[in-house]
Amino acid sequence: MTGPFDAVFLDDEAVFNDAAIHRILGEVAETSHGKRLAEGCPRDKLAERLASARVQWQVFSASHRRRAGRVDQRLATAFRRLAKSAKRFETDLLEEVIQEEVIARRWLSVFPTPPDLKAFLDILKRVISIAEGSTQTYEYRVKGRSLKEWFVGVLALIFKDCFGRSAGAGSGDKSARGDQDIYYGPFTRFAIAVMEEMGEDLSPDIVKRALRPPRRKHKQAKRLHKR
Repeated sequence: MTGPFDAVFLDDEAVFNDAAIHRILGEVAETSHGKRLAEGCPRDKLAERLASARVQWQVFSASHRRRAGRVDQRLATAFRRLAKSAKRFETDLLEEVIQEEVIARRWLSVFPTPPDLKAFLDILKRVISIAEGSTQTYEYRVKGRSLKEWFVGVLALIFKDCFGRSAGAGSGDKSARGDQDIYYGPFTRFAIAVMEEMGEDLSPDIVKRALRPPRRKHKQAKRLHKR
């Protein structure tokens, strides 16, 4: 019998491989400014962040379908503690195992070679990602936001971290290929390309809604603007 998270552990397909990252950056580079952003993007870091985000998407969407709109602070707290403990364990383990850049002799029976240690750490990172995603899942309350709008927010953080620019849903400039009818900005192109690699559709309208400030903050901003 399987639970909602088992598929995440069993799914080892490398969706964000070199070819996928190349396609995503190619979409970002379709505008002149996006081309400069794509050239300076650390590919390995982007692939790692997107792989982690995909795990969050899998956990979030599976749990949301089962418990749509339900908030469970007890589970959120449990998953938060798990993520925190796993991160602490990862740090302590590396300090204990790695001595002068090699595996300490007393740990060779557990990790005979560096690839063995790396494989274990990769699994541990996946556990951390799932725990963090589950924390958000059980804290999340649907208030006019769809799952895809939530995920665009996740991608916005990755975009800023890897491209050095805040996400925006602006219309962008003319396509680098000279297309006359496509004026989406770099982030919109990035978000659509990422979701496409995951087998999901994403429209520019969803990106716009996701980046729009919450209704309450939006009203406050309008009142301040009138003053």
